[in-house]
This record gives sequence, C-alpha cells and structure tokens, in this order.
Amino acid sequence: TTTNNRAVKSARRLLCYLTAVCTDEKANKAAFRLMFPTVLFMMPAVFGFLMGPAILELQQFFDDGGLDALSASGDLSSVSTNLRQATINPQ
Repeated sequence: TTTNNRAVKSARRLLCYLTAVCTDEKANKAAFRLMFPTVLFMMPAVFGFLMGPAILELQQFFDDGGLDALSASGDLSSVSTNLRQATINPQ
C-alpha cells in the first residue's frame, strides 16, 4: 500500500502541475484576446472624447469666417494680433 500511496501522490502532484500550467496558458491567451476588443471599441471613444473639443473649436473658427481672415491677410502675425485684441476687448 505504501507503493500505491506514493504513486497516487505522484500522480496528484503531476495533475496539479499540469492543471496550473494549462490555467496559466489560458490566462495568457485571454489577455491577448482582450486586447483587440479594447482597441476596436474603447480607443475610438477615447479618441472622440479627446478630439471633441478641438473639433468644436475648429468648427466655430470656420463658422466665424476664420478661413477668410487667414486667406485675406496672408500674414499670420496680423491675424493673431487681431484675434488677441478681439479676445481682450470684445465688442
């Protein structure tokens, strides 16, 4: 019976080791598989959240005739000076 006990203990240890190895492999694969939904679904939302204010600001700039002011003057320093004065002294 001592030989049988040793065989059972050895088999149990081997089974526990193989189960742990298999579990570790599955966990590593799961982390890799979760990366794709994160990139596909979360990153566009983060991009929209970060770029939203800039897009709204550009939309307001172009609605206020910003493109005409840039193309008419040809000199960006005068445009920035005029915009700065308009910001400081709104009418």
